Amino acid sequence: MEASKTAPKHSQRKKSSVSKSKNIKKAEKREHDNLLQKSNLLFRFNPAPISLLKIPERRYVDINEAVLKTFGFSREEFIGKTNDELNFFVQPEKRQKALEQLMTQGYFDNYELKCRCKDGTILDGLFSAEIIEYQGDKYVLIVMIDLTSRKRSEKALRESEEKYRTILETTEEGYY
Repeated sequence: MEASKTAPKHSQRKKSSVSKSKNIKKAEKREHDNLLQKSNLLFRFNPAPISLLKIPERRYVDINEAVLKTFGFSREEFIGKTNDELNFFVQPEKRQKALEQLMTQGYFDNYELKCRCKDGTILDGLFSAEIIEYQGDKYVLIVMIDLTSRKRSEKALRESEEKYRTILETTEEGYY
């Protein structure tokens, strides 16, 4: 009779242990899902253009809203395409150097490249990229900072300084 009393207690402990294990796994899955959801929101609504290309095809598999806004393409026009098909980069030799560094080192940081919008406008971009692996597939995560406005401001400032320097140099000495 005593053996039958201990058997249910042992069985209850085992069930309790299994139940705790399932609860922990559910909590971990919820936490993982929450992190993925937050990451997705950070990707989608980041003000910097961010894109994801699959290797080795180098085709865009995902882009955020900033890419659409900055370059004027629709998601359908961008996804599934390569940079060559989009006629995206203006300086192929600089792009090739960035690609070589990406493939040998797995990343590149702060590489200035000119890129073309859908309407033909040329932008100055500061690009960083890294190869990442997800579920056995390799991707390139690319982030761009648009330097176009800053570059235009710097150019205007240089031209203004040059103009006033020329005026001062050509003005007769002693003229007040």
